Amino acid sequence: MTVTEIADEVQSQLLSLAQIAQENVVDAIERVSERVRTVLPAAATRFANRLPNPAQLADRGFETTEQWLRSQRRFVAKLGDALTPPV
Repeated sequence: MTVTEIADEVQSQLLSLAQIAQENVVDAIERVSERVRTVLPAAATRFANRLPNPAQLADRGFETTEQWLRSQRRFVAKLGDALTPPV
């Protein structure tokens, strides 16, 4: 196995572990959220309706992150070109 293959395997396993952990967090948050809804008075839930939509906030954050990543990819490509010796 090459170093690259080992790195790819490790990366795949880490991604899998992260996904499992994320699923567990979502499950826990859903359970807590359901319990909170039954306990909180109606006034508190009316306030919660004024908060921004979490999915929209997440989408906005990921869009910004994607823009940064595209910019960084272009930057690194230009660096690579600059460091490539002339043939």
